[in-house]
Amino acid sequence: MRKSTLSPAQLTRPCQLKDNAFKLPQKFNPIIGQDKAFDALDFGLNILAPRYNMYCMGEKGLGRTSLSMQKIQEKALNESTPPDYCYVYNFEQPRFPLYLSFPAGQALEFQKHLKKTIAVANRFLVRAALEDSYRLARQLLEEKVSLRRQNQFKQLQNMITSKNVALVQTEEGQALFPCLNKKIMQPADFNQLPLSKRKPIIEQLEKAREKLTRLLSQSDFDSFYQDQLEILQKQTVQNIVQNVFKSICQKYRAHESVLSYLNNIQKDLLENAPAFFDEKADLTPCFMRYQVNILTTHQPKSGAPVVHLTLPSVQNLLGKIDRIPQKTDTDIDFLLIQAGALHQANGGYLLIETQTLTPDAVSWKILKQCLYSRQIKMETNLDESSIFNMPTILPQPIPLDVKVVLIGNSFAAFKRDEDFKELFKIPIFFSEKIARTSLTEKHYGQILNAFIQKEHLKPFTTSALCRLIEYASRLTGDQNSLSLYLSDIYDLMREASFWTHGKQVDAKDIDLVRLKRENQTNDYQTNLLDRIKSHDLLIDLKGMKSNQINGLSVLFTDSVSFAVPSRITCQIRAGSGKIMDTENEVKLAGQAHMKSFLILTSYLAAQFGNPQKLPIDATLTFEQSFSERDGDSASAASLLCLLSAIGKIPLNQGIAVTGSVDQLGNLQPIGMVNEKIEGFFKACQTVGLTGKQGVLIPIQNKCDLMLNNSVIEAVRKKKFHIYTATHIEEALEILSNQKYSDIQEKIQKNLAQFSRKESLKI
Repeated sequence: MRKSTLSPAQLTRPCQLKDNAFKLPQKFNPIIGQDKAFDALDFGLNILAPRYNMYCMGEKGLGRTSLSMQKIQEKALNESTPPDYCYVYNFEQPRFPLYLSFPAGQALEFQKHLKKTIAVANRFLVRAALEDSYRLARQLLEEKVSLRRQNQFKQLQNMITSKNVALVQTEEGQALFPCLNKKIMQPADFNQLPLSKRKPIIEQLEKAREKLTRLLSQSDFDSFYQDQLEILQKQTVQNIVQNVFKSICQKYRAHESVLSYLNNIQKDLLENAPAFFDEKADLTPCFMRYQVNILTTHQPKSGAPVVHLTLPSVQNLLGKIDRIPQKTDTDIDFLLIQAGALHQANGGYLLIETQTLTPDAVSWKILKQCLYSRQIKMETNLDESSIFNMPTILPQPIPLDVKVVLIGNSFAAFKRDEDFKELFKIPIFFSEKIARTSLTEKHYGQILNAFIQKEHLKPFTTSALCRLIEYASRLTGDQNSLSLYLSDIYDLMREASFWTHGKQVDAKDIDLVRLKRENQTNDYQTNLLDRIKSHDLLIDLKGMKSNQINGLSVLFTDSVSFAVPSRITCQIRAGSGKIMDTENEVKLAGQAHMKSFLILTSYLAAQFGNPQKLPIDATLTFEQSFSERDGDSASAASLLCLLSAIGKIPLNQGIAVTGSVDQLGNLQPIGMVNEKIEGFFKACQTVGLTGKQGVLIPIQNKCDLMLNNSVIEAVRKKKFHIYTATHIEEALEILSNQKYSDIQEKIQKNLAQFSRKESLKI
């Protein structure tokens, strides 16, 4: 009978690198273990075909964002800088602002140049009415018009004046007066004349008034004056504008769209010429629409932009158009346009975190639309929270040239979207671990050393760096691997640097921080251990008993995971081979647990059943457990408990069992073996170590052991033991301290007795 126990040396794999092993070389690569991811990223960044966007998959903490950003920034730095974009007023269709593009850095220069030009024009135009040249020209025009008016009056006088009617020029204009003997009469004198004399004069006055009205209506005096005055004002404005705009138009003469826009400003100034000579006119709206709304600008030769978008809402992605309550004028709405991440990343790279992005989100649909059309269209609803928030303007779409990199844990939901396959052709998988060799240990330690320098932490000794490497191996649950979840390692380093009282961080400081973490965050485990100690939670941790065994369950809280023993019991009775699991019956079992239960019943029937049936019924229960249970790691313990009950075989209650079993009785490896062993060790410590306690694990899990110093020291002192087994028969021998042949004989004997009882019933 073999009783395999592991030595202390087998319970962990220490890092044995010596001093100076982690010294940073001159050419240092700060990235480890992501060669495949970087090969895919290189391919995606360098292929120029459209729609070859990328999606990075990996859990948070692997550096999927920071490493991708670093790689992309290195490439972007050597690429051409995209143009600046700005929006300007559309004089022909104000609801559709136009965009202008400039070489990198020149949009701001254009904005300043135009602002200065408009300011100069404004200053000259406001003063235009006071200029001597304009006042002289207007005086000449007024004299010309006055002379024309005098001539016109004389003509009218000759045509209207008669024996009884006279046309007189007054302050209010031309007026008709009655005459008597060629003398103009005042109204009071005229009214004293007899009616017989007044009547013919009144008739002549009415005819003269009709004639005067007809003649004045045919006169173009007023319109002539206004036309001539407007021509004078426009000519004055044109001279000023042409002179002021000469410099800026000359500078942008080769830029067709900019020159067209500048010409439109000059035309608009000419159309508004009369307003510059009207003291009551409000010129603010006119000059407001000559402003430039810079959407994006870049430093020349700064490379391509790299933008990281953590919250891909519609507005963050596409930009927005602010709204002014109770505003109806759209002349300056183009100034309310704000850039989104697509504008900022245009001509470069956009990294999008997809935690809040779903295939049904409006932002996802807009992103697809922009990538397909290769344009940024700020249209329809820009706020997915309100269907009524419609923009008053529709800006001209801007050409889009961008590589998009989606970053997330999983893209299973998106893969049902045909557009996703078409637009995101390159998957990038970030590895969770790397093989542990002396070379990777050295590189890993150098990365940690570089982090110490970057964060200005206290110096770490070689032993501290080695302990961190051991911890990285433990995180993978494998002695031969190192975890690439470097963010967790970095947090541990920051805390160790903070808590240590020395001038440098040693291995014991790493251990103390890990212990402090457990004490701070694991009140639930402490409570369970207290319940075991006070016997509120009934767990036998010593002695030999049949019909029960200690399995190991892992519990998860918000911050930590830990294991506690679970008492599994079994009752049997004469029956028809029905084996019931109470977790299944009350629907507390997941599919993996249910499958493992069917496997162990299949093994039992194959080993001890007859061609018809087993002569027993059995019930397996996880005592004092009322939460949902899943996984197959308790199947070996459950089978051992069942065999113990059938054969009345006492089992050592100080040995907990973890592992799954197949239909042939082979033990299979499970996960989180370190947590399970340490959890049971703490439970045994709580009631007192006896020297006969321990944990039995599948032999394949031996290479996963990275146990803490407390367990290793207890094993060294033979106060605790780690057993391995390859088959359920071997495990049964270890727990019962009996040969399997003897155990098998007892099981067969008891089954025969149950079979006779069943026969008597029949």
